Amino acid sequence: MGVFSVFLMTLLFVVLKESCPFCVLSAILSISLANISWLGGVPPPEKLKDGITYSVGGGVTAVLGVLLLYAGVPEGVNNGRMNFAGTLAGGDDSSNLLASTAPGISGTRGTSSGITKDPPPITSSSTPRALEVSNQLATLNAKMYGAYWCSHCFDQKERLGKEAMQRIPYIECSREGTNSQVSLCREKQIPGYPTWEINGKLFPGEQALDELYEIVQQAK
Repeated sequence: MGVFSVFLMTLLFVVLKESCPFCVLSAILSISLANISWLGGVPPPEKLKDGITYSVGGGVTAVLGVLLLYAGVPEGVNNGRMNFAGTLAGGDDSSNLLASTAPGISGTRGTSSGITKDPPPITSSSTPRALEVSNQLATLNAKMYGAYWCSHCFDQKERLGKEAMQRIPYIECSREGTNSQVSLCREKQIPGYPTWEINGKLFPGEQALDELYEIVQQAK
């Protein structure tokens, strides 16, 4: 557990360059248990040598794995990037908060602070139902919070379509994303991606059109 936690933390901070308080807490506990086990003499003396060998081997493997993952991420492109969706604040429907790699990143832009990354372009056209829902969302000052690398955010946009999403403000929460508003996301305590803000209330997770319609009706 200790060795694998070191691997995950290296992956989190070196490759993903993201923060996850609960992940860090889990790693601290795992590494602490490992230290207590070794210093407390838990491994039998006859197995001590094997334990050291396995730990060193696991550590080397973890480092090599991180290096291979890092080398496999082209500069300016996040295809193949993994992520860990931890919540920054309490929220419901946590299963919908799991964010994975987006199908592709449309491009990068240079700014005074460095390179920013665009989310994938929306390719679907809005259905009449999606346009109806988006019109009602607009009357309630609805906003969608997300991240350029979040596949569920991309799926949510595709579900609504290009025309509907033009009526709904999208807030980029990743510090590396184009037009990032990470400070606003922290101020709002966005629990995960995507998260809808409708009539001042937060609704985390990817929503179906019918679910958005029901939320709108309840919010009126």
